[in-house]
Amino acid sequence: MRDFSKTARAAAIVATLVIAACATNTVGGDHEGRADVTRFFLTPDVARAAVFVEPLDARDGGGPRFAVIRGAIEDNLRTAGFHPVPTRDAAEVIAVVGLMRAVRPVPVEDRGSHASFGFGGGGGSGRGGVGGGVGVSFPLGHRRSVNRDIAVDTLTLALRRRSDSTVEWEGRAVSEARIERSGDPADRAFFLAHALLSDFPGKTGVTTRFPPRR
Repeated sequence: MRDFSKTARAAAIVATLVIAACATNTVGGDHEGRADVTRFFLTPDVARAAVFVEPLDARDGGGPRFAVIRGAIEDNLRTAGFHPVPTRDAAEVIAVVGLMRAVRPVPVEDRGSHASFGFGGGGGSGRGGVGGGVGVSFPLGHRRSVNRDIAVDTLTLALRRRSDSTVEWEGRAVSEARIERSGDPADRAFFLAHALLSDFPGKTGVTTRFPPRR
């Protein structure tokens, strides 16, 4: 009886999450071409200093794709008042950047065959942060076409003082697009970097839509 009760509770939790996901995980004309942006910082007076851009994963630093991402970040940091430099030793601030793509099914109301849900949490600098995440998806029937899946691109950026590694500012920008229209994730870096840094430093702890609604 005890095991059955645990199973029933677990099933109820999953059912609740799936219902919520079906109601909220939508992608369409209102979301494509936009990004959800979240920032965190200790103070809005972030020093606009010499900055060096490096990858979150050191293995990603040598290829042409990261050169594209670095260029996007540097251009927008420069607009925000920073001075990008070519070497780490010349920098006062280290900009640590990551770009990730995940793929999830089209929502149930569009496809009629899949359900998914996801939620983020933890990580970052210990202040609520922007790192980490959990996603779950499972089939409810036959999929019509994998090309109708949704690409979810996430750009993360942390600005750390080189002297003591203190994180002064961090943020993430997330955009979604149909997989057949998404292109290469590195190409999305320009849009995501602009969304993340356009009104630097932004509002801490608040998720906003970019571009804002008119």
